[in-house]
Amino acid sequence: MKHVDISEVTATAAPVMIRMTRREKLLRWAKLVREYSRQLYLYHRLEYWDSFQLSNPTNLRTVDSMSRQNAFSLAYADPVLAAEGLKGDSIAGVMGFMELTQAQLHEFSCDCGGAIDNDEMARRIEKLAD
Repeated sequence: MKHVDISEVTATAAPVMIRMTRREKLLRWAKLVREYSRQLYLYHRLEYWDSFQLSNPTNLRTVDSMSRQNAFSLAYADPVLAAEGLKGDSIAGVMGFMELTQAQLHEFSCDCGGAIDNDEMARRIEKLAD
């Protein structure tokens, strides 16, 4: 029986990456939305956008260039979510990373019943996490 030196084994071991669950990602996003100090820009009728509109980064940058942040650009700019693998600077990129459908986009961003604030949007994102 060979005796193994633990320090030799750990010196060559690759780090194990523990990825955030869908729930953890959504809760992180809700926290970012809730803590943002200004009212976020709200996209309308996202559930009807086609794949080109959703995947076009210009849709995020146009809003950003007007100095208006939105929930998607907040997620994209977050270093924690970036470290977890959020790469796409488009609505579709965030959708894929957060594992959201277009119907779920409507669930957290719908203003059919009137304007919603950041806290309400965060509550809706948290609901999607459950």
